[in-house]
Amino acid sequence: MELARQERELAKPINWGERIYASMKRSESAPLKTQEFRPYQLSKTLTLDSAVRKLLEDHPTIHGPLTISPDSLDELSEEEQCAFFACYTQLQSIVLHRWMNISKNVLRCISITFGEGLLEADFSHSAMTSAHLEALLVRAEKIHTLRLNRCPLINTQACNVITALANRSLTALSLHAVPNLSTEGLMWIGGAAGVAGRSLRKLRILDVGECVDIEDRGVIAVARGCPKLRMLNLEELHNLTDASLAALTEGCADMQVINLTGCQKLTNKSIVAIGKRWSKLVSINLSRCRSITDKGLKNIAFGCKALQAINLAGLLKISEESMFCLADQCKGLLTMNLTGCERITINGLDHLVQGLSFVEKAVSFFGFKPMDQYIAMRLDSQLRMIEQRDIYIVEQERQRQEEAAEEVRRVEDQRLFHAAKTIQGYLYRYKMRMRFYRMWVDRTERAAASFVQRLYRGYLGRLQATRRRRERDAFLQLSPYAVLLQKTVRAFLCRIRHGLISRKIREMYMLRQREAIQAMMVPIQCQVRKYLARKRVHAIRQLHIRRQLNMQHAITLLQVLARRFLAKMRVTRIRINKKNYETARFNAGTKIALFLAEGMRRYKARLTGEELKRFFRHKWAASEVMQRVYRGYRARERIRQVKIRQATQYYAAREIQRIYRGTRVLNWRDMRLNVIAAYVLDRHYVERRERVQASRLRYKAFMEENLKDSASEPDTESDPEEYPYLEQFDDKRKRKFWQNYITNDITFDEPPRPLALEKNMVGQRCRVYWIVQSNWYEGTITRYHKRKQRHRVEYDDGDHEWLNLAIEADRVQIQLADGSYAMYNMYAMEAKADEVRKQTEKLERDEYKAQAFRDAKQWRAFTDDHNGQIMFFSDLTGELRSAASGAMDWVVQDDGYGFPCFYNEGTRQIVYEDPRFTYDVADDLVQQRKYVMQEVRYGVYVCKDLWEQYTRAVTLQDPRQLDKIMFKIRNHPKVTQLSAFIIRARSLHEVTSIVDKPLYTTIYEELDYAQWLVNQLSDVTNAALVKLRQREDKKRELVGKLTETSGQEYFCRHCQRKTQRHLDFCPNCGKRQLFL
Repeated sequence: MELARQERELAKPINWGERIYASMKRSESAPLKTQEFRPYQLSKTLTLDSAVRKLLEDHPTIHGPLTISPDSLDELSEEEQCAFFACYTQLQSIVLHRWMNISKNVLRCISITFGEGLLEADFSHSAMTSAHLEALLVRAEKIHTLRLNRCPLINTQACNVITALANRSLTALSLHAVPNLSTEGLMWIGGAAGVAGRSLRKLRILDVGECVDIEDRGVIAVARGCPKLRMLNLEELHNLTDASLAALTEGCADMQVINLTGCQKLTNKSIVAIGKRWSKLVSINLSRCRSITDKGLKNIAFGCKALQAINLAGLLKISEESMFCLADQCKGLLTMNLTGCERITINGLDHLVQGLSFVEKAVSFFGFKPMDQYIAMRLDSQLRMIEQRDIYIVEQERQRQEEAAEEVRRVEDQRLFHAAKTIQGYLYRYKMRMRFYRMWVDRTERAAASFVQRLYRGYLGRLQATRRRRERDAFLQLSPYAVLLQKTVRAFLCRIRHGLISRKIREMYMLRQREAIQAMMVPIQCQVRKYLARKRVHAIRQLHIRRQLNMQHAITLLQVLARRFLAKMRVTRIRINKKNYETARFNAGTKIALFLAEGMRRYKARLTGEELKRFFRHKWAASEVMQRVYRGYRARERIRQVKIRQATQYYAAREIQRIYRGTRVLNWRDMRLNVIAAYVLDRHYVERRERVQASRLRYKAFMEENLKDSASEPDTESDPEEYPYLEQFDDKRKRKFWQNYITNDITFDEPPRPLALEKNMVGQRCRVYWIVQSNWYEGTITRYHKRKQRHRVEYDDGDHEWLNLAIEADRVQIQLADGSYAMYNMYAMEAKADEVRKQTEKLERDEYKAQAFRDAKQWRAFTDDHNGQIMFFSDLTGELRSAASGAMDWVVQDDGYGFPCFYNEGTRQIVYEDPRFTYDVADDLVQQRKYVMQEVRYGVYVCKDLWEQYTRAVTLQDPRQLDKIMFKIRNHPKVTQLSAFIIRARSLHEVTSIVDKPLYTTIYEELDYAQWLVNQLSDVTNAALVKLRQREDKKRELVGKLTETSGQEYFCRHCQRKTQRHLDFCPNCGKRQLFL
């Protein structure tokens, strides 16, 4: 910048700016009493001439705008102009149009005087240069509007100055019809030029209309550097193309008003981009953009719902279809200019105005405009809408309050129910605990009593035994032999005197012997018990060993079952993938066919009237040539056969006549006109007359055959195809069903009818385009010929014709329910889409029922070896469940609607919930949590090792090792299994009641870490899939190039059809292929 140098130059003579600035500062210390502008209240240091005072009196203002004619300023000298502008210290807006004698010192004075208070400046039609702008904007840091329309000296350097000094505050810039403004100037504004790369990022309004030297580069730079643009004028920029509009739609997403008048190089591509990106667009001017058609306007209609004004003057390729589309989609459309649109009629405009609200036909142009009372009517409509909305809101609030109250009541009831249930549970547990406590107290008391009794009896017995032992010892010490002698004597006397005593003694001896034997049996029993105990211990050891072996066998069996389950799952997945591949291939073929049909329809729809006529004319001419060739060949063959047949008959008749006449007719000289000769002559004339008549009939039939067309074919129908299903109603189930009377199959889904679309066309209104007459003829479809696949069209003028609608679809339209017509292809596609949708829904229902049966039949029963309990094992998930009592009596059956139900063979009961399982909630939940957490921890261990290998490969920057680890992670099944177990663990560890035992926080930490690990490995798997797809594409491209270079063809060894070498499976038969 040359700011310092200019300051020094201005300091050499009288520095009016600094002097006026000092005067203003001094005057600010003594503020005015009122805000009204009074020239005589200025500082006494400034001496104002009469001309300046008169000019100040003519322009009384404080904040502006200050609008001065250039003639008034030219009458003042430079010092007087500075003095004049110095009087407006609080001015915010200045307007100086057509000021050609601009002084840099005056602009510097304006910049110093106004400073940051200047917000708007308008120097249109003035001789402003880049130096003038630099002097003006150097201190105007808050200026937001700058107008330089039709300034002849504004160039690229001026744009550079504006961007450098006003890039922080400028929001509106007008450079309309500036002759020297070029693409480089817009590149400075957009920040695409220069080293610093500064741009007007806050710019909202930009007007560069009629600057004819601007090209796409400048507009693209503005689009990238000014993202906040709301209003843009690109009028008469003839060099703009679709690239600039594409950049604008991407960079300026909030555009509201745009003027594209005269941009003749713009096509529908730009208009489609506008419709897709600028949903907030309010006004658009497309006048004289002659390449725009209905397609672009339809995209604007569907994309810019807030559109209010549109100018389409001079667009020759648009029709009433796009106008009605705009009116239908843009509900707030108020102004439309259709001047010069040749295909828009007055009737169409009248109907368009009648269909819109708050608009009327314009007088000054061909189109419509808002009504005079539009604002009042719109306010009334808004008030009514607000009232209705308030009523609706009040009603919704009332309903919401009722629902909230109902929800509060429901929650309160539920809370009371749960509280009562919890209290019942607590009471039940308290009763059970008290019962067990009383049982324990009774058992303890009985045990204590028994123990006390044992102690007391033992003590008494020991006392009595001690006393008797002491008495016996004392007696033995006093008389050692007396006792023995007494015993012997007494025993002898007793035996002598009493025989009973002898018997008793013998009995005593026998009893003593028995007691001795019993005493001997005690050690024997002890030995036997020791032996049995050793046997029992050995048996228990063998039992423990057997249990360990059984556990090992069970583990082995579970592993085998798990491997078998994984193998089945793998086989099922392969089958599903194959089925999905076939389904995807079929869907792709269907979509490709629909895409080709849609492309052909769009291509024909793009043709204009003359092109369409030319297309049908060529097609009709070709068909006529083919008909002429075919009919000529058939006629020549028939004529040749007729000639041969007639010649044969003629020569045979002549020969017969010659023989007959030679044998029967007399000579001429002897004939004398007898009766026989007269009869023969008459017969000859009669036969000749019959031959001539037959020849005429054959010629008539030949001509009729040559003139025969499709309308002359007989309209007799062949036997209709039988529909083998009969519709019936089931009174018990209250629903319809269809029965096949041939196979006796019953289905509850309505089976498709053969030729349903063709037969449904009967009775439809249609119209057919006749190319030769260049006109549409309306009629009704009355019949369908199944063998010839043709429909009979009865025209309104009395004629009829048999048409194959699939072949003649290009010139046949079907009337819709709203009275409009659509091409037969579009009508048939909708019907086929409905049929495909029905078939898809039926397949989904069948798949859902099959999945329900698979879920019900997945459980396999077996007996536990430890406790003999019946268990159920899932073949799909590997889950174990305990069986309820009577679980083997339940079997899975069909309920008659295709869904599984459970039937009890003993009680004949039918239920839909699986009754075969029983749950010990606490124990079962603990076991399931323990099992799932074990699987999670094992999966985390494996996945953590994989993640460490991956991070190590990333750190080493080894591409080969990195790819190896990525594909290893992709193919490892533990990542998917860990994700499934995490979901199951979170559902099992979810707290469902307030009385549940609190869980450890470490479990949640483990689950969070496992989830993070799964997310990281999933990202690695996705990267591996992308890299694998890239490899396959590169391999396929390379193999294709090599195949094209070599020219060698490969054939499948199974189906013998052409294939490609790099494919693993044949694209024709789907079998694996191998090439040597």
